[in-house]
Amino acid sequence: MQFSMEIAVIGTGYVGLVSGTCFAEMGHDVTCVDIDEEKVAQLSSGELPIYEPDLEKYFERARSEGRLHFTTDLAEGIDGAKVIFFALPTPPGEDGSADLTYVKQAAGDVADLFASGTLQGPKQRIVVNKSTVPVGTGEEVEEVFAERSLEHGTDVAVVSNPEFLREGSAVEDFMKPDRVVIGTEIEWAAEEMERLYEPFVRQGNPILTVDRRSAEMIKYAANSLLATRISFMNEIANVCERVGANVDKVRLGISKDHRIGAHFLYAGIGFGGGLLPEGREGAGPEGRGGRLRAEGAGGHPRRQRLAAAAPGDRGERALRRRPLRQEDRGVGPVLQAGDRRHTGGALPCNHPRATGRRRRGRRVRSGGDGDHPRDLRGPDRVRGGDVRGARRGRRADHLHRVARVSAAGPGQSEKSSRPADCLRRAEPVRPGPDGGDGL
Repeated sequence: MQFSMEIAVIGTGYVGLVSGTCFAEMGHDVTCVDIDEEKVAQLSSGELPIYEPDLEKYFERARSEGRLHFTTDLAEGIDGAKVIFFALPTPPGEDGSADLTYVKQAAGDVADLFASGTLQGPKQRIVVNKSTVPVGTGEEVEEVFAERSLEHGTDVAVVSNPEFLREGSAVEDFMKPDRVVIGTEIEWAAEEMERLYEPFVRQGNPILTVDRRSAEMIKYAANSLLATRISFMNEIANVCERVGANVDKVRLGISKDHRIGAHFLYAGIGFGGGLLPEGREGAGPEGRGGRLRAEGAGGHPRRQRLAAAAPGDRGERALRRRPLRQEDRGVGPVLQAGDRRHTGGALPCNHPRATGRRRRGRRVRSGGDGDHPRDLRGPDRVRGGDVRGARRGRRADHLHRVARVSAAGPGQSEKSSRPADCLRRAEPVRPGPDGGDGL
């Protein structure tokens, strides 16, 4: 006899739709809940808002056989459900940390219904975080239920079950996963989750049952490592461009090493997908994943920052090192001598190198004919001296140069024919201790 379970999926986004449809395809009774009435009506009428290979086929079959339902009524959706999945968005907040508003609000609404005693079905229920959430979110959701006098492990079990779906092959990844990660310390909850996923791993792929924090961290670690591979190849592409090598041939050569493999080694302008950036940023205590309660673990957040967060930092450093090319500078017509405007447009002063210098208290002006923004040192950096006098001296020097250029006449050189503000090229940057540009 086929094992069947009542499941509720809160959220009808990408992960929610794929998860609910695949569970229904395996014979479970699934109800998807969303507050968007228009979207629920669209799904109930059989219209999918996303495309994934095989998703429409499974979706139609599950609906026609009455195993997949949609509703805006939370009580109706979770009534009778043994397992309730949270597949909710966790967008970045103003400070870059994950916004758990949707997760906590859903947890509070579900906890209120549990505590009311009006729901039918099992007395013990499992609440599963399938969203990409910071490490420690399970404890926060658990506290929401504890506030309603619902005991963790007795009345409800909060479980972490991260997803590893790739856009374009999400259905295949769900139906035949490389591994299933379940994070819980509650024995009965682990058994129920393993039983739920057992049909998906009949080819021998493992179900890994670990503690909840480790499961949450596995998701961020996996995304960070994939982002690291892409960032590494982007760095290699930059080197290949300088030395005249072919990055595609380099990639082919290293991908044949069985220790490395061919996945996530394609160079480009960055890494895409919905979750790679959040995994990279969220891995660090000060990144998207919040502080991971680093202070409580006995260390300062900055000291506990993971090396996995480095790919983005390394990419930003590479951008600061990169000279502005002709198309980046937006070079326009050369102006007459003495014109205070510059030829490089506004872009050079927005270059990361200029931003870094401004943060250290230096004034920056576009370099005009130079590849980098000018760093106006000297008079503006004088401490304890005659700052105004120094500025007057610089102004006099500037006027002298303008007069010299104007007097040069038709026979002046190409360099001296440019505006006086553009005569001075960018000052070379001294290498920093890490071998970088010192920024």
